[in-house]
Amino acid sequence: MMIRDATADDLPAQMRLYPLAFPDEDLRPLLCRLASAPDVLSRVALDGPDVVGHLAVTPCLPVGVVLLGPVAIAPRCQRQGLGRRMITDAAALMATRGATQMQVLGDPGYYSRLGFRPDRALAPPYALPRDWDGAWQVMLLTDAPALTGQLQVPAIWADPALWGP
Repeated sequence: MMIRDATADDLPAQMRLYPLAFPDEDLRPLLCRLASAPDVLSRVALDGPDVVGHLAVTPCLPVGVVLLGPVAIAPRCQRQGLGRRMITDAAALMATRGATQMQVLGDPGYYSRLGFRPDRALAPPYALPRDWDGAWQVMLLTDAPALTGQLQVPAIWADPALWGP
């Protein structure tokens, strides 16, 4: 499988991928906003000509912080290390671009295996439900100390509905 930057031609395949990976969520409007943002890193994984994975990474404030998400892997390709490979690839790319830490709101059981840990130093932009304890996580990309305060997200992510059930 090959991982590369997404192009505008990949968007239709991404729109088909997300309902398969997340049948209970409609992330397609978010995908459209992310696709039109010039500073968002968007990567796809290809199995031959087929898009079987996608992730996006958005620069935020404080400077040096990036937000990972969404991440989708086609069901037929899950549990084969593709998500790990894509996230590791994105983290390395973002580190070369000056990012010092990557934040994610996701399953602690999954993301902890990739090097993320719960983050209590940099707060998410919106309050999270109590039963999501541990879901706000950080991966340090450099030896720089973890940043503190509250994450400031661009307009793409400034919808409280994206941060709750």
